[in-house]
Amino acid sequence: MDLPGVNCGGCGYLGCSDYAVAVVTDQVPVNKCTVGGESCAILVAGIMGVEVGEMIPVRAIVLCGAKTSDRLQSTPYRGEQRCASAHQVAGVQGCTFGCL
Repeated sequence: MDLPGVNCGGCGYLGCSDYAVAVVTDQVPVNKCTVGGESCAILVAGIMGVEVGEMIPVRAIVLCGAKTSDRLQSTPYRGEQRCASAHQVAGVQGCTFGCL
């Protein structure tokens, strides 16, 4: 599928791959990609043979004001402890403040 690949989680899934699987296997609406927007939804709808539906613009609110000691503590996480580095690792969703 032709999703942006930024893995932002704005669609409600851990990343673009998880969202693509949900679209294909669970018939999740194709208009949930906030990064790709309407053009992405139209393309994916064409591939899936479905209607796009109403697009409601959504913007992320980043609330990270965490101290370093508070970051990446919501789940047992034994990887990179710095947000900038952890962000480059696919599948990291451990930060309680939502920026990863």
